[in-house]
Amino acid sequence: MGRYRAGLPGEGFFRYAPSYIDAGLARSIDPVNLPLMPALEMAAPRYRGLHDVLRDACPDAWGQMLLRREHQLPQDAPPLQYLQKAGNADRWGALAVGSDVTIPKSNLNSPALPQLDHIVEELAALSERRPAIRA
Repeated sequence: MGRYRAGLPGEGFFRYAPSYIDAGLARSIDPVNLPLMPALEMAAPRYRGLHDVLRDACPDAWGQMLLRREHQLPQDAPPLQYLQKAGNADRWGALAVGSDVTIPKSNLNSPALPQLDHIVEELAALSERRPAIRA
């Protein structure tokens, strides 16, 4: 959906990809801090140059500790390093991160939902005030 570019230490910039805009279904990934303004490269004022929505996709303190141990990262590693080292299969949410234009689908974490059809039926019954189908 876009490109993040690191600048000088503590600087970061994001710009929405023209192809994301041209696809016709583009939405802002952070309406407050990254409004959908395709022609503008937006600076990140916090988190040592990482935008809020990207910082939110970073591992928590436990995950950071594991990544420091595995990759010999310093205690004060910037959030961007954690974002790059954490695999997409370990991340929940709608954002995938990579250094290429496309992310291989095998690297994405998609939960298995084998009973989704049953849940949809039950919710439809509930919303229509019918009795449970599979009590």
